[in-house]
Amino acid sequence: MKTKTKYMVAAASFLVASVAAVAIVINSLSAGPTTPGPETPALSAGLNGIVLTDNSGNEIDATTFPSGVSHVAVARPQGIIHAISGPDNAGLIAYLTNNVSQITLHVTSLGGSQDAVICGAGSGLSGSSNYGGSLALSPKGGQAALIALSGEVQMPEALFNTGELEIWDVARKKKQPLSPHAIDDGLAWLPDGKHLIFVDMAPNPTARDYQDYGLKSKAWTNLPTAYMLDTTTGKKTKIGAGLAPVVSTNGRFVILYDGEQRPRQINLKTLAAQPLTLPGLSGEILTQDGALIVYGGVRTTGVSPKLAYSHGGVFPLGTIKTAQINTGKFQTLLPYVDTLSPMSFGNNTPQNQKMLASAPKVDLSK
Repeated sequence: MKTKTKYMVAAASFLVASVAAVAIVINSLSAGPTTPGPETPALSAGLNGIVLTDNSGNEIDATTFPSGVSHVAVARPQGIIHAISGPDNAGLIAYLTNNVSQITLHVTSLGGSQDAVICGAGSGLSGSSNYGGSLALSPKGGQAALIALSGEVQMPEALFNTGELEIWDVARKKKQPLSPHAIDDGLAWLPDGKHLIFVDMAPNPTARDYQDYGLKSKAWTNLPTAYMLDTTTGKKTKIGAGLAPVVSTNGRFVILYDGEQRPRQINLKTLAAQPLTLPGLSGEILTQDGALIVYGGVRTTGVSPKLAYSHGGVFPLGTIKTAQINTGKFQTLLPYVDTLSPMSFGNNTPQNQKMLASAPKVDLSK
């Protein structure tokens, strides 16, 4: 009995120590980074769109702005979500699923009433089954762009996945003949549904390219560079060095990141650029809507943290915020979001609202 008691005491001591260690880790995590307030509550009134978020892979939620009302857009996605895009002006959502590195492109509608496999693993159609994480559904016209991976480019301290850009007509399940080389680091349509911005490595960078990409060294002989593709003619036009393009809802601007993850806004007509400062920026930028930018960010100082287990560990959830360009004014739109999971900003049309009206509501404020 003494021996058993000894082991029981030892086990209890180990358990207490383990719980204490976990508590220390959780307390450390829950402290996490924050951004100081105060917030500007009225900013969201200037937004007009729908934010899609991946709710732990169980569903895709849609939050409409300026109302802030959330609905379940897709109750049971057909696999582990790899990327999301949309909704377009007809209420379509495109998403990629990942099943043991076999990628499939799906298109469904707000409310999830229909789900069609467009290409990839299990589709029985031409195309790849090894797609990257870049996905863009055109605002109109039913065109889905993604990148079929085929190689890599190694640069000093950076490795880029590369391949061919594919554009699919989702209604006809037909791939367009265009297939320019691209880096798997972002795709963005202009509102006309005919012009697409993608990224590729450009040789012989200029001094302006190095400056825009944030490099002091010229050890990089090629730089990631954004191009605009006219999908009706196949013509591509250089915009400038950078990654992860995001087009404004009016089609006048594109936002690019440099090599240090600093965003800048580029006027697509003049190519004039300005750096962007967004309070608490920690995730991807989803859109620019007028003078407002929507993005993933850390929580505001004083707001209670919420922990989640995902991506192989415990971590504090982030937020989705909106900020007025370079004024310091910001507002939290969704307080608890996994900003490492796929997100998207799309059209808010009367048809889209009609489709969401019959979908279940969900509370994303807790």
